[in-house]
Amino acid sequence: MDDINSVQSYFTYYGYKIEYYEVSSPESDKLLIFINGFCDPIENHLDILSLVSYKGYRVIGINLPGHGNSAHIENVTWDLLEDIIRIFIHKNKITDFNIGGFSIGGGVALKYASLYPSGINGINVLSPFCYQLPNIKELIPMGINFLRTFHKNRLEHPGRESPSTKIYPIYYANHYSGITKDPMLNKENLVDIPIEVTIGSKDEVVNYEFVQEALSDIPAVKYNLIDNEGHDIYYRDEVIIERIAANLVK
Repeated sequence: MDDINSVQSYFTYYGYKIEYYEVSSPESDKLLIFINGFCDPIENHLDILSLVSYKGYRVIGINLPGHGNSAHIENVTWDLLEDIIRIFIHKNKITDFNIGGFSIGGGVALKYASLYPSGINGINVLSPFCYQLPNIKELIPMGINFLRTFHKNRLEHPGRESPSTKIYPIYYANHYSGITKDPMLNKENLVDIPIEVTIGSKDEVVNYEFVQEALSDIPAVKYNLIDNEGHDIYYRDEVIIERIAANLVK
């Protein structure tokens, strides 16, 4: 993929520096704005986003506060994260685009689209966090399974950098406290926008059934289920990465 062009840039959100990457190829003629997941900066998605660019998309990957080189912002909430995307789109006068993201980034993309559907051609989300959290009895085993898989993957792929190395240490509790609430989607604004949801059948963090329930009132949702895959996609081999990219945008 020698003809892939990846450029790192910044914009300012009320005095805070927010990092983003622009990934494109000669085939890129549409725009996808893609938002990172919690503890998973855009750098970990560049292989997927490069493949997406070959499918005709120029991709702008935005690092939310506390990720990559984006500034740390106190009191993170869904409204604040959505507003960062709104300001970016407004500043760059973007009017014709798809929007998506991974995990919490997918939740932010859905929330933004539910508030400002104008100009959005489609929503392309990967393992989106878009539901009220399950009760504690369900949450604890999900968390244990995720940690077990996460550490197993680190041992099997020692050359991969842990995504947590680029996040502020105190940001875990800060971020978690503000995002565990339901993002309150305005579903009426989503009914006419095509939505593609790509998710692993064994996702330890974002349960497939929870996502279906959260988006059950929206008729234009299409699900791409990847068998036997979990949540930590940054450790995936080339075959799985290609499948994820192929499902993310068609």
